[in-house]
Amino acid sequence: MKKFNILFLGGGKRVSLAERFINAGKKLNLNINVFSYEVNTQIPFKIIGDIIIGMKWNNKNIYNDLFKVITNKNISIVIANVDLATIVLANLCKKFPDLKLISSNSNICNIFLDKLKTHNEFNKSKIKTIPLANNKFPMFIKPKKGSASKNSHKIFDKDYYKYIFNQINETKFIKQKFIKGIEYSVDAYVSKSGRFIGAVPRIRLKISDGEVTISKVVKDLEITELTKKILKKFNLIGPINLQFIRKNKQLYILEINPRFGGGVIASIEAGFDIPKIMIMDYLDIAYKNLSNYKELIMTRSFREVFHAFDN
Repeated sequence: MKKFNILFLGGGKRVSLAERFINAGKKLNLNINVFSYEVNTQIPFKIIGDIIIGMKWNNKNIYNDLFKVITNKNISIVIANVDLATIVLANLCKKFPDLKLISSNSNICNIFLDKLKTHNEFNKSKIKTIPLANNKFPMFIKPKKGSASKNSHKIFDKDYYKYIFNQINETKFIKQKFIKGIEYSVDAYVSKSGRFIGAVPRIRLKISDGEVTISKVVKDLEITELTKKILKKFNLIGPINLQFIRKNKQLYILEINPRFGGGVIASIEAGFDIPKIMIMDYLDIAYKNLSNYKELIMTRSFREVFHAFDN
């Protein structure tokens, strides 16, 4: 079997996703080796692949360091697994086009990293999103550059509003109208040539620390068609995760992540084998668009990984 190396940027807990890439490689007669670029070695990914100690995402020297890693390890595909890594991957793609990495444009990745800029971009493009609160209650606040729902709060009155913003910097937050509805996460893929391959919507039934722990894969034509329209509008490339909320038959987009979603395993298991598609896309092997998939429910469990003090 031919060797094929994949580098995760911040692979961390993405053991299941790495396993799916390894399994996809077997279907294509490839021996997949996975690596993760990290700032420490004590992460679960260590049980599935090799850890490469690197630099922080905001280090200006990270691009040359990653170029050396990619060249020395003969890396073919690089995958961003956290929000800041999407910017790193996009810039890396721009700085070193000969690497032929699969990534969305760095300008659009920078917009989607900032939730206020994202909100303004949706309004500019006439894509329905949650309106700003304009000091009316109830409201939902979240950091403009936050992730995993950290420091996000529902605020129902002025007293709690004052309490929250006495502790945090108000200018670093976006304040939107609070809407209670059904939340959806969508796993999509667009080929490096810009062809829409497919999208699978999932209802987020239970969330822990910003990541879905129970997810229900559903068929929803409205969400799929809107996803296709949005991906084309912003010229997104590669694995993309979108989040929506629906209330009283009205659909709002919440955010776009130009990377794999945390619950993408559900969509892969349902029949949308994005790891296999991504490898084939990189290798210029012809493949078909997603035509059908199973509806299912994914639940998650914990798995322990142990690290010795003395290595």
